Amino acid sequence: LAASQSGWCEVYDIYLSTAISTPWGTTNILRLTDLPSGAGFNFFTPTISPEAVGTQGDAAVYYFWPIKRQLVKSDGKTTNDKMQISASNVTAEFAGMIAAVIWYDTPIVIRKVPISIAGATADDCAVLWSGAVDSVRVTEKMIALECSSDFASLTTTAPRENMHTHCRFAWGDDQCTAIRFLAAHYKAKTVGSSSTTTVVKSADFTEDASAVGSFGTDLVNALADGSITTSSQRSGLSATSCKFYISTRPYGSVPTDRCNVKNNLSDGDRVQFGGTTAPSGLTFGTWYYVRDRDRNGFSIAATAGGTPIVLTTSGLAVTVTSEFGWEGYQVKSSKSSHWAFATDADWGTEVNGFYQIPDAQAGLENAALKPYIQFDFGSAKQPRVWRVSTLASVAMEELVRLISIFSSTDNSTWRHETYFEIPPVGGVLYDVLIPTAQSARYWRICIRSRWASSLYYKMLSKVYAYENSRHYWARGRITFASNTTTVALRGISRRVIESYSGEAHVAALPVAPASGDTFVIERGCGRTFNHCCERQNWENFGGFLDLPFQAVVR
Repeated sequence: LAASQSGWCEVYDIYLSTAISTPWGTTNILRLTDLPSGAGFNFFTPTISPEAVGTQGDAAVYYFWPIKRQLVKSDGKTTNDKMQISASNVTAEFAGMIAAVIWYDTPIVIRKVPISIAGATADDCAVLWSGAVDSVRVTEKMIALECSSDFASLTTTAPRENMHTHCRFAWGDDQCTAIRFLAAHYKAKTVGSSSTTTVVKSADFTEDASAVGSFGTDLVNALADGSITTSSQRSGLSATSCKFYISTRPYGSVPTDRCNVKNNLSDGDRVQFGGTTAPSGLTFGTWYYVRDRDRNGFSIAATAGGTPIVLTTSGLAVTVTSEFGWEGYQVKSSKSSHWAFATDADWGTEVNGFYQIPDAQAGLENAALKPYIQFDFGSAKQPRVWRVSTLASVAMEELVRLISIFSSTDNSTWRHETYFEIPPVGGVLYDVLIPTAQSARYWRICIRSRWASSLYYKMLSKVYAYENSRHYWARGRITFASNTTTVALRGISRRVIESYSGEAHVAALPVAPASGDTFVIERGCGRTFNHCCERQNWENFGGFLDLPFQAVVR
């Protein structure tokens, strides 16, 4: 009643491993709400996993069941939130339904949705929780589900992760170990012409080489495919033998018709089939779309995210070919796929269910670490800005976390350039700044860890490299001299937001600087793990309570 009066309610999507009989028909997805409604509450299915891609955002009816939730444990370090979901077990209908369910590892998504918005859409909701059932306790009156959060669907991570936690030290203090007044960090300069209250221009700003709004020329995309090599890589499916499982149940039940073949595809990838006799419903040489993919197979649709095609025969000597492979050169911006490694040993040695880095690859600055991707630029280059992205629309545990970048002049002796912790959001380009990068022909990115210790093959989606540096003075301060020409600026200090070739963008000044004004600019630090790496302040890792390469066994 309180929910109905306040204009919102909660809906529960419970994804069962098999279909069961319910008061509302046979289904393998329970769609429930805490809003009393005899005919059911009309809303939309989740637009996130584990809802199948083809049914995300579809209209659905949610039926009332006396149900509530409570947080019973929260671990801020591991994000392993425990949720207890309690529901009625009083009536014979509910009791019979509950008895038919295999609850362990059942995915559940809980959302808050409006009931008073006219014309609500699938996006008019908030995901409150996403996870799976660990255990179940059933009594005569109620059922209690103990669940663990997966956090794969939420844009939140533990507050103690490095990217969300500041270093305990301040830039340049005794424990930071960076030297504040080092010549590279503290310089006197003179204002040039055309400055404004937020942009200070000076010919003395030579530390950066890029202009506002331009990264310059991407070195990676210009490379020949053969100039990008890896520790291992997965080729696409090329006339690979496959078999079809023909289901006796219609779509919407489990299982559906599937093409069974070991693969590294993603939902939405295109495949075509060949062979002696095509399965009914398929035509050899026609492009189809992958959906509901797992490592051992996938369903087939005529359109991306469409309804799986119903097959009645499995064909004869059928082969499958994918549109793309997952070679290293797929990280180029002109390619449509991504890089995935192929050799399990690249991820380490399996010991008691965990993958451990072999001794020969151990060490925080070891260029032998696998998996890696290497770029041969043909001649010495100085890429001081790298942009990297992981895959979009995959589970968080499949995303790359910590990378190490190395350079070499001879492809033998390697110099460690930097670390970078990639945030757990796929499909976004993140800037890796290396202001002091050496000029070298060979460059290598080693993958240190992922956001879980499990074995997955997907690595990087796209990689860019630019020689023009930027933001050398970002997060620092600019302080005008006590005797500078412009009286209103004497002794004035402002933080530096961005810096480029010939200019620094700063917090608003009282007046625009005039040509000839003098100032001192000093470097600063955002006091995050990646900012320390950008400044090569390796010793400052002691300023964090946790390190990215200590978070998992690998």
